[in-house]
Amino acid sequence: MNHMRTLLLVLVSKRSLTIAVCLATFAANALAGSEDVIYRFKGGSDGYSPGGSLLADKAGNLYGATLLGGTRLFCGNNYPIGCGTIFQLRPPANPGDGWVETVLYRFQGGADGSFPTGSLVADADGNLYGTAVAGGASDNGTVFELERPSSSSGTWTYKVLYAFQGVPSGRGDGDGSGPNSVIFDAAGNLYGTTFSGGHCEPEEGGPLCFGTVFELEPPSQQEEPWSESVLHRFGVRGLSDPQAGVILDEKGNLYGTTYLSSGVYELIRPRSPGEAWTAKVLYDELGAQTIPWFSMPQAIFMAPT
Repeated sequence: MNHMRTLLLVLVSKRSLTIAVCLATFAANALAGSEDVIYRFKGGSDGYSPGGSLLADKAGNLYGATLLGGTRLFCGNNYPIGCGTIFQLRPPANPGDGWVETVLYRFQGGADGSFPTGSLVADADGNLYGTAVAGGASDNGTVFELERPSSSSGTWTYKVLYAFQGVPSGRGDGDGSGPNSVIFDAAGNLYGTTFSGGHCEPEEGGPLCFGTVFELEPPSQQEEPWSESVLHRFGVRGLSDPQAGVILDEKGNLYGTTYLSSGVYELIRPRSPGEAWTAKVLYDELGAQTIPWFSMPQAIFMAPT
């Protein structure tokens, strides 16, 4: 039991202490044969199919995303199950009360994006950032910001920071398609991955694309667009199809995982401006001895030392 609690706490960063406590409590209760459900999604306007990790603010509010729900839009499906939501869960005001869910944004499936995936991150002002796997100007996904209102009764403001273009011709190189979650560095840049796009090869039945690692740099002026740079394009050989985001070490190097080849990679930050990031394979299941519990990694974390 103690081992289970320690493992769950290690999987959560110091910034998510509230969630870590919830996970530890859940683990202990689960082992004892019980659990506390703080909110059940109804599958309609409140959202459907939550995914990714929860984010906690200083007041104890939780933030997350649902892949579907929010509206009755078809959103590329045969059923009107919606395009996803961003939600807030507010803790009970009094003992015995329930948590209160508020939908901060309902995706419309157009230029704003659809199907938010991965986890949210927040800046110092409490604004939320995340990704939608589809939609946008070219239906290749978006990176978005939800700006916190100045008052508790105000409305959150949704803004697309970047809409991926993919590879329109289906052959060659592009900026990526299908973004996963993003993270901040100390300078305010965002880093993430796309599970498709990047480099594409023509194949019978449609192009075969391998994914990217990208950086979004904030503008010098507030109304200017964010600038996207592709740090690495995965190729036909070796690791490809990242289905989770990346993490940063203290030197600013990036680490991530890939679905194909069940790999772990490092991107080494260049020492001088204008130089390219250097990709290094740390583990490749197809090129190394198989470790059974390491098959098809979906995420990576760095435990504190």
